Amino acid sequence: MYADIYKTTLQANGIEITPAIEYQIISYCRNRQAEYDRQVASEGIPEKMRVLLEFTKKSKAVAYCKRTKISEHELFLLTHNCSQIGFTHRSKFNEFVPQGLKVLESDILDMKQGKPRQFLMKVDRIIEERKRNHAHLLQRGREWHCFYFNYRDMDSDKKGHWISGSHLHYVSHLWTNLRKRQVWETFDQRKVDIQGVHIRCEYTIVDPTQKLDS
Repeated sequence: MYADIYKTTLQANGIEITPAIEYQIISYCRNRQAEYDRQVASEGIPEKMRVLLEFTKKSKAVAYCKRTKISEHELFLLTHNCSQIGFTHRSKFNEFVPQGLKVLESDILDMKQGKPRQFLMKVDRIIEERKRNHAHLLQRGREWHCFYFNYRDMDSDKKGHWISGSHLHYVSHLWTNLRKRQVWETFDQRKVDIQGVHIRCEYTIVDPTQKLDS
């Protein structure tokens, strides 16, 4: 993606993308990515995340979650560096928009014909009513851990949601009433019907005035 951005920028400035220039761009982006990956790997797994993964009793894991607070960056480090402690990682980012609010060709035509009111009203409703589920699954042998949230969970100013503000949810193999496959398939539906425990989480990209992914 970054290589494409560089090429587009050069082309916009009238520079022809020859094979040699394209090779230089790709090499530069690969080197930047490799350096970034080394920096992330050097930070390892945050200690508070290691502690959570080591519990062998649900009651102790739940109690720990209720008294701790993590950051979005700490979750990022866990998912990116989990192989350092023998885990594999999978993720899902599914978006659900009510059928009646999907953008149609007729909506685009109205915009082109200078009649934007109905289209913009629909966009406002889409922003308000759509839902995007984020889920991360870690697995090591029979152990599995799942962290999940949506943008409503990220919004600390959202009224009537969770009293402690922005958060994510957590379940694991310690929830004996749940199965990994059951949990993972749940995120393919709009409603996530899992009784996970809340963990306070400090996100870095929350902006309640721009609900583009709520």
